[in-house]
Amino acid sequence: MSYRSFFKLVVTAAVVGMSSQVLAQSPTPPPAPIPAATATPTATPADAIARATMDGKAAAEAVGTGGWFAGGLASGVVLGLIGTGIIYLGAGASAVEFPPERRVAMAAAGESPVYQQAFQQEYERALKSRRKNTALGGGLLGSLVAVLIVLNVAGSQ
Repeated sequence: MSYRSFFKLVVTAAVVGMSSQVLAQSPTPPPAPIPAATATPTATPADAIARATMDGKAAAEAVGTGGWFAGGLASGVVLGLIGTGIIYLGAGASAVEFPPERRVAMAAAGESPVYQQAFQQEYERALKSRRKNTALGGGLLGSLVAVLIVLNVAGSQ
């Protein structure tokens, strides 16, 4: 397989992968109401923190990160591994907005302040981690595409 054929295959795969990521993104749905059965006022703080940690991680998994993948891909193609590092650091430093409607839903369900704080901390931690991993994956793929472009150009001369 020539560099040109391999390059076309990789670029096609990258475009299809990015397109499917973008198409799969949809606006974040409103948070599901927390069932009253999960709010246990007699639970210990350790139980509330453990439950909040699991719930916060699950809520962060529902948030789309396709934009970070596209940004990583673009920065990797343009700047190579330096761009990948930049987008990775940017994803780690990004601000996470905790949805206010989620806070209202937790308060309405009777969740304790300990639960609410632990939920918010885990949500922010897990979302930043997902953003960083997604940006890194896109950046590495973009860097690979940049290397293939250079090899293709060098091979055609």
